[in-house]
Amino acid sequence: MQSKDADACGANNLSVLSSIYHTKGFTKYAIYTAIAYGVTRNPKAGLLALNCNTAAFVVFNYIRFFNPELFGVYKESVKKKSNVGELTFQAGDLAVHVLPLCMVVASRKNWYSKLSLRSTVAVSIGSYLYQLAWAYHYANGINVCKAYDVPEDYNNISRAQWKRIWFLVFLCHNITSIQKTVRRLT
Repeated sequence: MQSKDADACGANNLSVLSSIYHTKGFTKYAIYTAIAYGVTRNPKAGLLALNCNTAAFVVFNYIRFFNPELFGVYKESVKKKSNVGELTFQAGDLAVHVLPLCMVVASRKNWYSKLSLRSTVAVSIGSYLYQLAWAYHYANGINVCKAYDVPEDYNNISRAQWKRIWFLVFLCHNITSIQKTVRRLT
């Protein structure tokens, strides 16, 4: 028979998994792309997974380091909704942002050379449009605070800053295209 502590731990784990499943955040969709690559081993799926998980990781940490007030509001909201503490939140960050990115970066050697520059550019633009479509679906625009359930009065990012963030997202989705273009030119 399990102890009450073990039952509580199991309930917390289910709560965390449930919150990930029910979230509207882009990271969930980035993880789906990594799973799709893992199942299919398709080179284009590998690039899609790399692009999406890079963007999810970079933007999450951009907000963490360059807008700690907004990040704090988001973090407290997640912890409260999921009924988890700081350690579980940080472990979750590693599990959903760092591990999928590390996995797709490690797999890059299996698909990088199999993609032409043309395919790389097409998939990269497609993956960026995938994230942009997500933003318009869940937040009705490039200000994605709505998708993360951040109250508008805590949203201290200007429209110009959101445009810069989305340019950063574009670069994340196109880093492999840029790299292949530079290699071709040199």
